[in-house]
Amino acid sequence: MTKNIRLTIGEFSRFCQVTVKTLRHYERLKLLVPHEVDEWTGYRYYNVSQMQQLNAILRLKEMGFSLEDVRDLFDEGTHKPSIKQVEAKIKQTEELILTLEKRLKILRRVVDTQTLIESTEKIYTQSLPSIIVASHRHVLAHRKDLTPLCADVIGPAIQLTGCRRTLPMYSFNVEYEKEYKTENIDIEYCEQVEEMILNTELITSDCPPSLPLSASNATGRTITSTRALQRLSATSTTTATASADSIACNTSRVPGTRKTPKSGSPSSKYPSLPCENPNETDRQ
Repeated sequence: MTKNIRLTIGEFSRFCQVTVKTLRHYERLKLLVPHEVDEWTGYRYYNVSQMQQLNAILRLKEMGFSLEDVRDLFDEGTHKPSIKQVEAKIKQTEELILTLEKRLKILRRVVDTQTLIESTEKIYTQSLPSIIVASHRHVLAHRKDLTPLCADVIGPAIQLTGCRRTLPMYSFNVEYEKEYKTENIDIEYCEQVEEMILNTELITSDCPPSLPLSASNATGRTITSTRALQRLSATSTTTATASADSIACNTSRVPGTRKTPKSGSPSSKYPSLPCENPNETDRQ
């Protein structure tokens, strides 16, 4: 008796929690047609027994079957797919998961890259003070040679001079090239010390000028200064790399203040810029 209860399309929609639009779509596809259509009003009525058919459609959709697949099953007189059909859906789902995992990795890389780009595009200004440094100039065959040079040659040579390093450590690299190079780079490593020292074959004491206006990105990895352009009439720029306990930067110098050393050998030392520290009046 319950199966003969007649429901309007709106009532059937509320009972089954499916929109009227969806029910009309299923009707057009001949998946679920109304049990009765009033010939005078055009009103559609569904039978309670049709809820089971609607639930089958929804369940098959959740399993990944298309509406066309569902219609084919209904045409075969069944609401249940075969084991072979289900196994095929399992394989398709596994392949889809792999595809989505690859897509997710790509999307995350894009987000990380874009975040890094946006962070480095933010520029902040600051000043760099004049400091006393112990330095060594060298022509590097490759940029990767700087780290072992500092650890094996420059560091021990600075220690032999007996000078006291500042804490935290502050250091920078002066590049004398007109453009970025990856090989044969004329570079000078400078490390802040507490006082001027006597020059040695490898180490020179210096006092670079202050940089009242410099700019750095949000990560603190690059610093660019217009001080060199204003003071030295040069075309080079100043770049710096900072870390938690030290700062390494590439600073423009007065052309001709130091002669270019021979590649792969300790540099010859020449007088540099006058020290801007008023307490330092005598230079070696």
